Amino acid sequence: MRKLSIFKLALLTTPAFIWSLCVTSPVVAAQDDATRISAGQRAATAIQQRDVEVALQQQREAEADVRQRLPIMAMERRSETAIANNRHNLRVIDNVLGKVLEILSLALGVAMIVSSVVEQKEKKEEIARISVGAGFVLFGLFCPPMIHSICEFISLSLFH
Repeated sequence: MRKLSIFKLALLTTPAFIWSLCVTSPVVAAQDDATRISAGQRAATAIQQRDVEVALQQQREAEADVRQRLPIMAMERRSETAIANNRHNLRVIDNVLGKVLEILSLALGVAMIVSSVVEQKEKKEEIARISVGAGFVLFGLFCPPMIHSICEFISLSLFH
């Protein structure tokens, strides 16, 4: 009789047990899925955070490299600016000095030639003055190219 009552009890409780499994399994599965989803989200967040930290570290390293190179870049820029200024100054000297010497030597040469012709002194003295005046005139004509080539030589030797 006992076996029969256990058997009856098993027949009665088995459908209830199966029914409770069927009813509660979606809830358990949903909780399990929620746990898995939240674990996946935490993992994705951790991966994103790690990627952001790696990117920030790379950015910090790049900024540190730029900060290290910044004084060198500034010095290079200053040096380029100084070279450009010096070249400009040499061009100004070239132009001004060339024109001044040209005008002075031409004026002096012409004045010597004119004065020797007007005064009409001895032939030897007159020829000497005319030749010196002609030399000054020639120097005045060739002075700007000579000064330009000298300044160009200085510029190339100093600033290249």
